[in-house]
Amino acid sequence: MKKIIYFILALVLCSITFGCKTKLVHVPVETIKKEKEYIDRWHRDSIHVKDSIIINKAGDTIFIEKYKYIYKDKVVKDSIFITDSIKINVPYSVEFVKEVNLLHNWQIILMCLGGVLIGYLGFIVIRKIKINKS
Repeated sequence: MKKIIYFILALVLCSITFGCKTKLVHVPVETIKKEKEYIDRWHRDSIHVKDSIIINKAGDTIFIEKYKYIYKDKVVKDSIFITDSIKINVPYSVEFVKEVNLLHNWQIILMCLGGVLIGYLGFIVIRKIKINKS
């Protein structure tokens, strides 16, 4: 009796383990490849320097004023952009899962009731085996 139970358990485990498998499908997808070419030139646009000395005379006092201003323009970027787009079909693998057998609610209820019935029958069989051994 134990051999039959072990054999049935082995069959159930094999059916659970090797029952479902996903299907791998290669789907070609259209992609766009963009190539960019550009030339950059960084340079300082201009620098302005202004300095001067001012001498003022008021009576017997001489006032000397010195100042120097430097104006620098920010860095300017001159660039040329060339963009080219090419459409390329690139195949890549996609896992495609298709559910074939969907269960209705009444089928799920029947499966649960069947599982309970099988458990109850197993309990009765084990109980009878223990009674017969004693």
